[in-house]
Amino acid sequence: SSGVPTQCYNEASSVCLTNGNICSPSPETCNNVDDNCDTTVDSFSESCGLGICAGGSRTCTTGNWGSCSTDSLIINESCNNLDDDCDGTVDESLTQECGTDEGICTKGTQTCSVGNWGTCAGTYIGPEEEVCDGLDNNCNGVIDENDVCGNYPNGTLVSPLDNYISYTGNINFNCSGKDDSGLSNITLYHNINGNMLPNETKIVTGTSNSTIWTINSIAHGTNFNWNCLIYDNESHFSWASNTTYSVNVTILNHPPIVSLIFPENNTLFPGYINDVTFNSSVQDLEGLANCTLYTNVTGTWAANDTSSISGTFNYTNFTMNNLPNGTYLWNVGCFDNDSAFSFAPNNWTFTINYTGESYCQEITEENSVYTLVNDVHSSGTCFNITANNVTIDGHGYTIFYAESFEGKGIYTSGYNNTNIHNLTLFINNSSRTKSPAINFLGSRNFSISNISMDISCSTITSNANCHGISLLNTDYSYISDVDISVSGHHSDGILITTSGPDVSINHRIDNVAIFADGSESSGIVFTSSNGGIDGIFINNSNIHSEDYYGVMVNSGPDILGEGNVYMENTFLSSSVLNRYSLYLQDSESSFIVDSNFSTISGADVRVSGGDHEFLNVSYIDESVSSGNLVRGWYLDIKVNDSHGNDIYQANVSGGDVFGSLDFSELTYLNGKIATKSLAEYVNNGTVVYYNNYTINVTKFGYSPNSATVNFTETQNTFLVITLSNNLPSVSSVIINSSHGTNLTNENLTIYTTATDIDGDDVKNIYNWYKNNQSLTSLYLAFEGSSNTTFTRDYSNRGNNGKVINAIWDSQGGYDNAGAYLFSDLDERVIVEDSDNVDMNSNFTILSWVYPKTDLYGIIMKGDLSDQNDYRFYSWSGHLRFRWGNGSEVGEASCLDCTTQINNWIFLGVVYHCNSTSSSVDFYINGVYNSTEIDDVSCLKSGSNDLWIGSRPNLAYTLNGTIDEVRIYNETLPFDQIMAIYDDNTNIIVSSETETEDSYMCEVIPYDGKEDGQSVNSSELIIVESPNDTYKFYIKDSLGNNVSWLGSEGNIVLKGSCFAQSNCVTNDGSSFIIGNATDSTTAFINSTGDLCIEQGDCSDLSTSCNPTSDAFIIKNSSSANVAYINYNGDLCLTGRLYENSNP
Repeated sequence: SSGVPTQCYNEASSVCLTNGNICSPSPETCNNVDDNCDTTVDSFSESCGLGICAGGSRTCTTGNWGSCSTDSLIINESCNNLDDDCDGTVDESLTQECGTDEGICTKGTQTCSVGNWGTCAGTYIGPEEEVCDGLDNNCNGVIDENDVCGNYPNGTLVSPLDNYISYTGNINFNCSGKDDSGLSNITLYHNINGNMLPNETKIVTGTSNSTIWTINSIAHGTNFNWNCLIYDNESHFSWASNTTYSVNVTILNHPPIVSLIFPENNTLFPGYINDVTFNSSVQDLEGLANCTLYTNVTGTWAANDTSSISGTFNYTNFTMNNLPNGTYLWNVGCFDNDSAFSFAPNNWTFTINYTGESYCQEITEENSVYTLVNDVHSSGTCFNITANNVTIDGHGYTIFYAESFEGKGIYTSGYNNTNIHNLTLFINNSSRTKSPAINFLGSRNFSISNISMDISCSTITSNANCHGISLLNTDYSYISDVDISVSGHHSDGILITTSGPDVSINHRIDNVAIFADGSESSGIVFTSSNGGIDGIFINNSNIHSEDYYGVMVNSGPDILGEGNVYMENTFLSSSVLNRYSLYLQDSESSFIVDSNFSTISGADVRVSGGDHEFLNVSYIDESVSSGNLVRGWYLDIKVNDSHGNDIYQANVSGGDVFGSLDFSELTYLNGKIATKSLAEYVNNGTVVYYNNYTINVTKFGYSPNSATVNFTETQNTFLVITLSNNLPSVSSVIINSSHGTNLTNENLTIYTTATDIDGDDVKNIYNWYKNNQSLTSLYLAFEGSSNTTFTRDYSNRGNNGKVINAIWDSQGGYDNAGAYLFSDLDERVIVEDSDNVDMNSNFTILSWVYPKTDLYGIIMKGDLSDQNDYRFYSWSGHLRFRWGNGSEVGEASCLDCTTQINNWIFLGVVYHCNSTSSSVDFYINGVYNSTEIDDVSCLKSGSNDLWIGSRPNLAYTLNGTIDEVRIYNETLPFDQIMAIYDDNTNIIVSSETETEDSYMCEVIPYDGKEDGQSVNSSELIIVESPNDTYKFYIKDSLGNNVSWLGSEGNIVLKGSCFAQSNCVTNDGSSFIIGNATDSTTAFINSTGDLCIEQGDCSDLSTSCNPTSDAFIIKNSSSANVAYINYNGDLCLTGRLYENSNP
């Protein structure tokens, strides 16, 4: 042994012996032993690492392994199908949170498998499609978005608020609702008794409503929830959007609840009140004891009066008399039987500004109001005003003045802005003189209103001068609602005069009644001795003098005082001989309208200078010493046609007897022009008449007309001028199919000629008949026989429309041929209920509409409240169609059908249905848009009238124009709808026809004014189209069938069979038949005629001997059916037919 400390020793081929045992080397392991006897212990390495750490190495030292060289790659495990933490396991124990807690959703857990996260599980609840339920179904943080509720009601819980505590157990519940289609009812729900049940349903109307329910005596300790359920008129319903509220009832011994009632807060009492009665209410469940009134006017609160009361509710009154002027605070405090006390929650204020006067006096305080509190008496003058801005309010009381000596009722001199209202002035003394009721001198800007005057003075003394109102040198007076009765010599109802150089201006008299009974007493006198008067306005008054002038105007010598008068709607009269009801003694000008003058004898009107115009003024006689008086009258003109329809934009011109053109205007939609004011004559001492007026009316397409007006005979005149119109006519109404063969693959077209000898443009209205029934159940063209009350149904089914307030424009519509105007108010066209408009299944509605808003009705048959009938309308610019089947209501909403406002649009729906569902096709401008389906079966007809432009409860009112309404009792194909949109109403498309159907068309000409006589086409019967494999077709160069050969050898021609001499030659569109030598033997020209070069047109005869050189026509069975021989003979094995007998 070499002494190496190993178990075995290996030297060449020998082995060592140890303890008598033979030892062989073993593989080295990391155990601090030389296992392989190579004299080296544990000095080796090996590969290591798992997962992403694979490919590393480690070294054994003294029996221990070192770290793996790839340990630095270890990371936290993630879901990627890799062993990230190098522990030999892939994606172990990996989970994560998923989902959201938004809305109805809850979060869950996902587990990783093979590098992918699994489904969200555990407590997970995911999003759903959003529905109208007040919840966030799709968990996006928004409730009921994207208009899922449509036009469903919107409700709000107003009170009590959430988590409200009631201390009485008596609660008022307030819920509000809104819905553009109108509300139907609102129901209160609560769970006071444990279950959420309805309490009470209240019927409501309108588009918004706030409804209150009251529940009393809810038990202490009750906690409950409440909500309200809202229905609209379309049977849509929803709960209040702000969800259910909670309420807690906790009844405590609270102090009384006090409410102030009167005087209301910030009350300003009128000047005649200084006695105040206070009213308040109080309630307390413990029982009431007493209440006390408290006031504060000086800064200190004081108790005024205490009232003992009882019960749990009481109205309490307190009264305070002769309160000094000032602003008061007030409140009421109350005790209950448990000595609990409280005031009303807020102090209220009122103001006393007592100006009451109980006696006559001098008024010296500016900016003051004096209010009578009783009748007042004065031996002379009652009120002498010596201040500006003074108001006397009589409060209905009477001033008795000048009871002992001369005086005035109310007097002021030199003070302005005086106002006298609401009183009576009275004097009755046969010896009294110089005692006017109101006497203002040198005042400006004053008003006298709501006054009654009863004045009786001396009738013996000359110039008693007890005028009702006497104004000297005043400006800007306003006298209104005054009743004056005055008796006394030379005592006028109103005297307005000047002295000195002053000019008195601007006096307005409205609603005045004057009776002047004294000798030489006028109703109103305007006179000036040295100055002048100007600006006189008298309106709506009745003025009478028993012994002098009704109204006299003498403006005076001043050149500024021109005495200009404006008078309207006034009656003037005088009961004395040779005294005028109106005397314009010195007036520069006047304009008097709509008035009446009368005098018992002599001239009613006297003019002495100036220029005056009377319009619609009635009287018998006049006297003009100088100046000019023009007397005129109103002329109203209306132009219509022979049917009474108003004519729009007719030219109306008028001229007087001298040939002067006074006016030339166009009529409005109502056939009228503005009212004309025309002179009957001018009187400047000599009367010159402008009668007769000649009125001429012209309108293109009508025969002109004229009339004359003589105002001397008729005065105000309403003239109706009728223009006659020559009716349009139509002739040669021909019905043809596209190729004249009447097959199901051909369109039908009406060809006609319309004329109008007036030169009017003529539009034809086509009423198609199928199998002797009009294709339309209702056809309102809004043309021809239409006016402001009636519109014709051109289907001839008698469903004429009654027009309510809508305006017919004879030149309106998409085609400028007539339409009805609606203004979003109470306008509609009504068609009474009938079998023809009672649709049940498979029908079509078409209409032209010009809307100005995006909410409007087109056709409404009922309001679906009885779950019958139908309606077609626009909601927010989208077309909708609804129908009822007797038990439920279906709806088709075309959200893609966006309609434009302020444009003509052609709208249509095609309705199909069966026993379980219905579908609606929507069309805009002739183009199919979409189909909407609802699981509601075929509609059921009700007894409702059909409304156009509105709904029976005046909802969905149209602001715009409707032209044409058509209802078909069948589903029209899309190309027929397009033809109607393109105004090709004289065409029935081939897809509309079926074999053996008969068609006829009634043509009604319309010249923009009236319908002409209708003319019917002949009847056309549809035959089956020849499209089987046994027929051979001959086409022209345009690809049209012109003839064909039947399987039996028959030749069917579109045109006729002619000899060459009668046939149009080959025109480039022919089908040519040639023989073996390429010579033309026959051809079919572009009109379908069969033209034969020579020979004859007959059945097969012995002269026809087919050879190999002949042109042979075979059928699909290779049998000869016809050929042309060398002589050009047409040889048939069958027969030759015209198209009428194929």
